[in-house]
Amino acid sequence: MDCIGEMMHTPETIRRLSDLQYRAFRPGLRLIWLLIGGVCVIFAAQHSDNVLLFCLLMLPGCWLLLNQNLPAAHRADKLVAAAGGTLPYTSYQFRSDDFRVSSSGHKKTVAYKDLYALFEDREYFYLFLNRQSGYMVERTSLADPEAWKARLQKQSGKRFRKAGTARGGMLDLGKFFGKPFGKIR
Repeated sequence: MDCIGEMMHTPETIRRLSDLQYRAFRPGLRLIWLLIGGVCVIFAAQHSDNVLLFCLLMLPGCWLLLNQNLPAAHRADKLVAAAGGTLPYTSYQFRSDDFRVSSSGHKKTVAYKDLYALFEDREYFYLFLNRQSGYMVERTSLADPEAWKARLQKQSGKRFRKAGTARGGMLDLGKFFGKPFGKIR
């Protein structure tokens, strides 16, 4: 039984995909940013008597801690700029052993067993082919999202993980304030 899905990208969806990809598959880079930022803050606190040294260490330390997703934001901004204002519309046809992707005149068939990782949030499903590329499927574009999800898990042999489990924790202030930090313009 075939199932149809679709995705109309916006700058925000490109950013969400890039953010999830960065958080899920680049934990080492995130850890390096946090460690360098933490070390700067600690050294700044130890040198609070020297105002210049304190500022030279505290400012970049705090910036690194608060902007840990900057590489993802920068990548998303580059992708949106490269699209030249025409972001892709993607349609999917989910068949018994594979799914067909049609986007911007290109067609590709992907076997379920070739999927690398699966994530979900309240609005989208994320299907990663590898650590560098993935697809988003809008939940509302599917007739029965939960049945589709169960079928995809069975066909791929993988489980969907909540996109939030790949996101930052207490330092994700962009989530707290409802807007992204580190936006480059």
